[in-house]
Amino acid sequence: MYVYDETTGRPIQNPPRSGRLVVRPPAARPPCRLPGVGCPKGTPENSRELSPTNAAAWRFDHECHAIGEFPDDPLVRRNAAIIRQVESAVERREWAEFRNAVLEALLNERRRTAR
Repeated sequence: MYVYDETTGRPIQNPPRSGRLVVRPPAARPPCRLPGVGCPKGTPENSRELSPTNAAAWRFDHECHAIGEFPDDPLVRRNAAIIRQVESAVERREWAEFRNAVLEALLNERRRTAR
């Protein structure tokens, strides 16, 4: 219904900080409905966000991890194992992207100074 800033994820206000949100024109489709553009959160029908149940499990795991105490429960252990596995995969991917960016910058610098 409203126009959002795609970098911040917040609705656009006009004038800024007025509290008056910019209404999306009826003919303008949101980015999640544009082919080839999409939205990181997916669409309402095909969301990429956690389900309410999974979000609650993640919050509970996060709280337990913060205080260093987990209940002795098989479901809690299973969820914690899955969450750690996903967090490790994300961390490995982020480090790989960082490493590749640094290597690319070093190679570009080497090429630039070799001329």
